Amino acid sequence: MWTAPDQVMSEIIVTTLTELGVRSSSGRTELSPKIVRWADVFARGSREGGIMNNAQAPAVLSVHALGKSYGDVPVLRGVSLEVCAGTATAIMGPSGSGKSTLLHCMSGIVKPDSGAILLSGRHIENLGENDRSRLRRESYGFVFQSGQLLPELPAIENVALPLVLNGLSIAEAKRTAHGFFAPLGLDGLQDRRPGQMSGGQSQRVAIARALVTKPAVLFADEPTGALDAQTSWEVMRVLRDSAQQIGSALVVVTHDAEVARWCDRTMMMQAGSLVGTQVAV
Repeated sequence: MWTAPDQVMSEIIVTTLTELGVRSSSGRTELSPKIVRWADVFARGSREGGIMNNAQAPAVLSVHALGKSYGDVPVLRGVSLEVCAGTATAIMGPSGSGKSTLLHCMSGIVKPDSGAILLSGRHIENLGENDRSRLRRESYGFVFQSGQLLPELPAIENVALPLVLNGLSIAEAKRTAHGFFAPLGLDGLQDRRPGQMSGGQSQRVAIARALVTKPAVLFADEPTGALDAQTSWEVMRVLRDSAQQIGSALVVVTHDAEVARWCDRTMMMQAGSLVGTQVAV
């Protein structure tokens, strides 16, 4: 059974922050049928199998022949790709194509049935839950459609939270978090709670929270799905530029071609397989 991105994020928050007694809402979003038309475009494109040839940017995360099934339904069929430091990759496809499952396997949320996942050359596909939880806290950042900010906390504490979970004092974590507000256009909003901010502001706070640990890889699952066109443009600009500035590899799952255009390349999935790659020019 497939799990919605915001449901998965809720599970991560609930698992990690049990001691805070926090529970987050979740919901399911439907992908636009128009994305199906992209399949033919990408199928006629490059057939490189998703391996990015970039001599100047090392592959920070790579997957090889990844397979995953739910029951007797295969969701990933031998997927291979690499993402490189400082680059942005979009993954598109119709609902049920496997793109969110691929992201969940790459990010350590779920374990694949077969294949290999390497982070900076280290195999991570067989890590236990405790090690995968540590990996998500220390090496990965996450931005999802609903932001998943904790409503009880002001923005500065939402951003500081990953650092506190990694062992920093609250004071030191807040000092570090404060440095992310002005560059993301959030200066003056440090003490506001999520209910006191607009959708775009909340999503930029979520981006700050994802970036505060300077992750090796930043995963974004439908990051603009709940935003209007202008706010989506602003959020994607901030997301791409900020990830590039700190050297994180950015992986974006989206059904929106306008979002994908912010990335260096767009990969298309159909029926659990990568069927084409389009590189931005």
